[in-house]
Amino acid sequence: MSLTCTIRLEDEVNCVFIGLRPEHVEFLHEKFGVFVDGYRYMPAFQLHRWDGKIYFFDAHGKTYVKLLDEILPYVCGWGYEINLVDKRASAPVITDRLDENFFKFDNFKLRPYQVDVVNALIEEGSGFALCATSSGKTSMCAALSMVLYQNGLQTLIIVPSTDLVTQTVNEFRERLQHHEITIGEYSGGQKDIDHPIVVATWQSLQNAPHYMGFFKAVIVDEAHGCKAEVVKSLINDHGKHISHRYGCTGTFPKSETDKYSLKLSIGRIVREVRASWLIEQGYLSEIMIEPIETYDEDPELPDYASERSYLTKHEERNIALAEQIKELRAKYGNTMVLVNTQSLQQGREIADLIPGAVYLDGGSKSELRQEEYQKYADQDDVLIIASAGIASIGISIDRIFCLIMLDMSKSFIKCIQAVGRGLRKKGDKNKIYVVDVYSRLKYAKKHWNERKKFYQEAEYPMTSVTKLKY
Repeated sequence: MSLTCTIRLEDEVNCVFIGLRPEHVEFLHEKFGVFVDGYRYMPAFQLHRWDGKIYFFDAHGKTYVKLLDEILPYVCGWGYEINLVDKRASAPVITDRLDENFFKFDNFKLRPYQVDVVNALIEEGSGFALCATSSGKTSMCAALSMVLYQNGLQTLIIVPSTDLVTQTVNEFRERLQHHEITIGEYSGGQKDIDHPIVVATWQSLQNAPHYMGFFKAVIVDEAHGCKAEVVKSLINDHGKHISHRYGCTGTFPKSETDKYSLKLSIGRIVREVRASWLIEQGYLSEIMIEPIETYDEDPELPDYASERSYLTKHEERNIALAEQIKELRAKYGNTMVLVNTQSLQQGREIADLIPGAVYLDGGSKSELRQEEYQKYADQDDVLIIASAGIASIGISIDRIFCLIMLDMSKSFIKCIQAVGRGLRKKGDKNKIYVVDVYSRLKYAKKHWNERKKFYQEAEYPMTSVTKLKY
């Protein structure tokens, strides 16, 4: 007996299978049920109220358009004849392709890999460009958004911070000045949305999600953030009509649930450009990882929070770290120090110990942060101590010769994004020294071992460990 089923595409995000046999629905429900990282330690699992999984194909046949490439091989393999009901609004098929001279500047041309990435995204119609930090993602996004506009699609660029709005708008205006197009800004005090291209923070959009209805294309910069519930809601619920959806990021999460969340929101990874390749080709600075292990007495602390508090508040340790930072600045020049967002007081105390050091965190005004970052381009011997929350993701800062990370977490994304702050070449800058400072204590050492794996995976060279006693 022949089998038939219907796939009804409800919008650009959601679809439903109708007519599958119960055993096939059950199979797909289980196949696309993925355990959440750390589910065993979550109260809902321990109390037997939840099985620890997120299901991307539910028990009624509801699933996601962007997952059909994984689901259909099973359905076709079972011999189903498929009827397609497409309720989506029509969307233009873009046939434009660009070349290195797209921006019409004699002194600025797109790099060959940038041309390839943008053209691949246009051809796919959606999806991710997984490109290393400092690969020129903003220029690629500017070119992509201009092509979308030329095909009648008002485009929204979503970024994670006000600093990135300012940086992105300025670079877009510079790149597109010969194209007679205006760029709007929607963040903080700026609510300028009536433009062909608009750059916005997700924080501002969440207060006015109906604005998603104005746009026909969306690009999520630093797109690993779209696994967050707010961003998912914006582009999957309020923006479910948007056909052309793209993501650009230097890092992709490791967990399977996060990977599926990103795919169902935006699509598959279309192109990947690795930092190691960009360094090899001469596009990015050479890098050297220099680990420093502080030799701390072990007071047998009971948990991670206690250990972190002990280390970051240890006066003698902070004095020793300040002296080490001064030595590294004297050796390498312009230096940026990133402190764990949970340890801001440590950053303030160390900055107070170093003459000329500037401390920045989320409470610092955006204008002040931009002014201080600009000093790296124009001066030597600059030292900023900043929270990883404001300076590790997305921000472009020229001429950092030494990046010091103090007691960072084991997060893959935060680690690799932070390292990316120093990879950009500029003027006399063609090498970055990344100094990873950690303690020999239990959790700090464990987190270092996780970060070490990330460095090795990224193919970054590494020196032997230096011991810092005090």
